[in-house]
Amino acid sequence: MSNHHLSPSAGILILTRECEGQREVLLQHRANTKMLPQQWDLISGHVEAAESVRQAIVREAKEEIGIDLHVDDLDFVLLSHNRISQDTTYYNIFFTSQHFQGQPHILEAQKHDALDWFPLDDLPSPLVKDRKLALEALRTGQTYVEVDFDAYED
Repeated sequence: MSNHHLSPSAGILILTRECEGQREVLLQHRANTKMLPQQWDLISGHVEAAESVRQAIVREAKEEIGIDLHVDDLDFVLLSHNRISQDTTYYNIFFTSQHFQGQPHILEAQKHDALDWFPLDDLPSPLVKDRKLALEALRTGQTYVEVDFDAYED
């Protein structure tokens, strides 16, 4: 019997724009969700069977905030290897884009209670910790981090 296990993964979008000479990122506030409640987060979702990470991001952006993206407009930023528990490893794969069609708005009100643009140098708190690392990686060019499960506590 093999000790190999399947590891779930998520595609996470760092959607940015230029506004009055300042680079901004779109964040959504998690409502009373089971995981990461009352924290600011990026648009994200699980990668489903037979789906690439970029395809998952395009799908989630449409489902969560009603915008259209093209996979070729997504640029890789960071792979976050998250050890949630001794038995669970989770991979978050971050991509960025400034190109989209539509006006972002909340489509999953049961999960999110706010959506707003923030300057990259003035982010709200609390912000999910590996998302902070990804936004820093956007600036520094770092491409890989490891996060222990306790990092989800702010």
